[in-house]
Amino acid sequence: MTRPLVSVIVPVYNCRTSLRGALESVFAQSLPADRVELIAVDDGSTDGGGELLDALAGDRLTVVHQPNSGGPGAPRNRGLERASGRFVHFLDADDRLGPEALERTIAMAERHGTDVVLGKQVGVGGRKIARGLFDRTVERAHVLDPGCDLFGRMSMAALQLFRRSLIDDAGLRFVEGVPSHEDQLFTAGAYLRARGVSVLADYDCYYWAARADGTSTTQTGGAAHADVYAIIARAMRQVADHTGPGEVREALHHRYVRLEVCGRLHRLYPDASADDRKVMLVGSRELLAAWATPGLLARLAPVHRTIAECVLYGTDDELDTVLHSIRTNGKP
Repeated sequence: MTRPLVSVIVPVYNCRTSLRGALESVFAQSLPADRVELIAVDDGSTDGGGELLDALAGDRLTVVHQPNSGGPGAPRNRGLERASGRFVHFLDADDRLGPEALERTIAMAERHGTDVVLGKQVGVGGRKIARGLFDRTVERAHVLDPGCDLFGRMSMAALQLFRRSLIDDAGLRFVEGVPSHEDQLFTAGAYLRARGVSVLADYDCYYWAARADGTSTTQTGGAAHADVYAIIARAMRQVADHTGPGEVREALHHRYVRLEVCGRLHRLYPDASADDRKVMLVGSRELLAAWATPGLLARLAPVHRTIAECVLYGTDDELDTVLHSIRTNGKP
């Protein structure tokens, strides 16, 4: 029996209306059918999605059912346990692949000896894609190379192609039981450990959707603040384990401070409850106290540097005043 070239893993939870389209986008791939293994893991759906999977199951689709686990990490891990392809691609059940996505990304990985390939993503239904990331194809790079800015720009969502040997050699798995941020450690770990990463920008590979009814876990708020900060603390430690003190570490840590500390406070702190504010402030202060070197703070945009310094050296009331001023006036 021919070993699949690629395994596509789809976590499924209450997404029946989009599920068939996601699966059909895999069935329609330009690769020969016997080279693509499709594994869908039903995480306790209650909308009939599990029954739809059973109706579609067959030689081209393996279906796994399990009780609801609280997030996509566990079904992705269960899919990995069954996957036999030389490459793995994760696909969310709200999304779909371009017809040549797998053929093109695998060809790029093979041609350039890279272990992660991020195919061009297209936002659907209001989904925002990182600006500038897909302006040009990057055949081969490494996030630890001085001057490489991909770590700060590439998505940490695991919606891309990974070489299976990288996953196994590094022991990469998703955090289980959280509705968001479950892929932060997996994807960053892959970037850090890969022989190289590629960006394929000349073909629409992944159609990444925002739900029209706003019910996806990201749209409804995602993981609890304490869980997010715990994951980001592990992520920043993971970076430190692969870098020495200095510019490269600061460049990679900049991503987390910009997005998960300053950006998170900017978006969520003003409207948060008193209890959530306390968790956010403690979590942010611990991350900054551990990793905010002068060089890292200098990399921040002025508005984010003001937030970070207020967290480190100011009072709770001062942080509230600064964030309110930014929201109202666009500047501290």
